[in-house]
Amino acid sequence: MVHKNVSFILPKQTEDAEGRIICIEAVVEGVPLVLCNIYALIKGDPNFFHEVNKILGDIEGEIVLAGDFNEIMDPVLYRSSFRPPLMTKEREALHMLNRDVGLTDIWRLTNPNVQDFTFFSHCHKTYSRIDLFLISTSLTDNVADCNIMTISFTDHAPVELFNKANLKTERRGRWRLNTGLLMDSTFRKTIEEDLKIFLEINIGSTEEITTLWEASKAYIRGKFIAKAAKNKRENLTRIKDLEKEIKDKELDLSKHFLDGKFQELCELKYSLHEIYNKKAEYALCRLKKKF
Repeated sequence: MVHKNVSFILPKQTEDAEGRIICIEAVVEGVPLVLCNIYALIKGDPNFFHEVNKILGDIEGEIVLAGDFNEIMDPVLYRSSFRPPLMTKEREALHMLNRDVGLTDIWRLTNPNVQDFTFFSHCHKTYSRIDLFLISTSLTDNVADCNIMTISFTDHAPVELFNKANLKTERRGRWRLNTGLLMDSTFRKTIEEDLKIFLEINIGSTEEITTLWEASKAYIRGKFIAKAAKNKRENLTRIKDLEKEIKDKELDLSKHFLDGKFQELCELKYSLHEIYNKKAEYALCRLKKKF
């Protein structure tokens, strides 16, 4: 999924029959890239990584390989609970893929002294890092940052990769009234009172009623923008605080699992879901869709 303002050309696309591998040769803002997303088998199969190796070997360009690998690269650094460091066939195939194609685990490179995880196993009560960004070594200089987010909606955490690029400045879209703000009874009463005072002061100040009408719209628009900006700041602060609490709880649980702490973590995630549900409702409203 590509933003409409990004210069994106797709010369070729390659995928496997089962829909677990999709690779595209793309030109993004004039830069040739190979973007590949995978979803490895849960039971483990070395042939899957050999297939990825074969596909990437037949494509020329800088590679960004991402997805759910369902395999750890290191039993000590990539898992919360220690297990004997046996080299499985799947892990060996993954290491071979890294060597043959020349890939780097960019999160580990940008976070050399941090231990973090992307997946929580409910049955084993353990954390592991199986969602990865493996990129061509030549691309590492262009990476601004790579972060593991919180495990909020599923048992996996999103992983962000920020790449430096010279993109065109996006123009601000046309302003539209956020009708959702009118659901706030306190704000609605404030708007009614403000509009009443505005009209009492300005009626008779001009002979053209249309001028008064346009001025009143601009005045109310400023009130709506200020309220929306305040709500946005409060939501962002709340989201940031909740994500930090969730992250701290996850790291604590990865060291020592307790049912009571896990319940507290679930309650924090529920609070975060409520905020995102409201954002989703507003987005659907703007798209004039019904859910």
